[in-house]
This record gives sequence, C-alpha cells and structure tokens, in this order.
Amino acid sequence: MDDESVESIDFQLIDSGTYRRLYPFLAAAFMVSSILSFVLWLPFIWIFWLGAVSLLIPVFMQVYTMLLKEKGRLSIDTRNILIVQKASMALVVPISILDDLKISRGATIHKDENSMFSPETHDNWISFTFNQRQYKFEFSILNKAENEKFELLINRLRVMYPKLYYESI
Repeated sequence: MDDESVESIDFQLIDSGTYRRLYPFLAAAFMVSSILSFVLWLPFIWIFWLGAVSLLIPVFMQVYTMLLKEKGRLSIDTRNILIVQKASMALVVPISILDDLKISRGATIHKDENSMFSPETHDNWISFTFNQRQYKFEFSILNKAENEKFELLINRLRVMYPKLYYESI
C-alpha cells in the first residue's frame, strides 16, 4: 500500500469512559484474586473461585473492549473531517482552517496480533476547535489494515498541514 492510494479513512466513534473507570478496579481484583489463589490455608473452594476470577477478568476486559458502543462515524480525508453522530447533524470541518488539530493514537495495533482476543482498540482521539467550539472524539482502530491506512493518511496530512499535531503512544 503506497501513500497515494489512501485518500480517506472511516472509523467508529466510541465512548470508553465506563471501561476507563472500571479498569483500576478490575486490575486490582485480578491482582488480589491471583495472589490469594496461592494462599494454601484457604479452603479449596475459595482457591478454586479466586483462580477462576483471576482467569475470567482478563477475558472480560478483552471482550468488553470489542463491544464498546458505537456513537457515530469519523471520516478523515486529505481536505476534510466528517463527524456523523446519531441524532445530530453531520459536521464537516475543512482541515485547512484548523489551527489546533490534534490526533492521538493509543491503540496497540502496531503489528500482527496472534492472541486469542483482539487487542484494545480504543484510546484514539481527535480534537480541534471549529466555529469557536471545541470538539473531542474518541475513535477505534479495529485491525492492522485500518491501522496501516491510518498511518499512511496521517503521514500525508502531516506533510500537507504542518500545524497538525500527531502523537502515537
């Protein structure tokens, strides 16, 4: 896939706020259940259930990230950003007039994933100010192909629009 072949990309707008709030509690529950499952003086049934919890929490977290609710669509091409949300008018924003366009990629799809469950696909953000109103949207990158197209288009946009701020975690 070369730079010239990617003219636009389309992503799901999502809201992972509940996941971000639950994550510390789920991580703590995982650690506590994992550690306590090795305490041999506990009754066997407790050890069994603690071990089951420590196995189920990572599965729950991976499945939950695959089921984040779609809030709309985000399309980016070399000239415009298009935001289509449910129950609201579409927003078309010309990139050339934006002074504070920021795109942050936090999704971990940087290589082929061979795991049983897909990696977390959220924590990707686009923010800008348009008509004196600030906008910030979270979107998901679902697979390696979307990630590659995204990177190619971002590289093109960075050349075309020097004010674009892009960060990849």
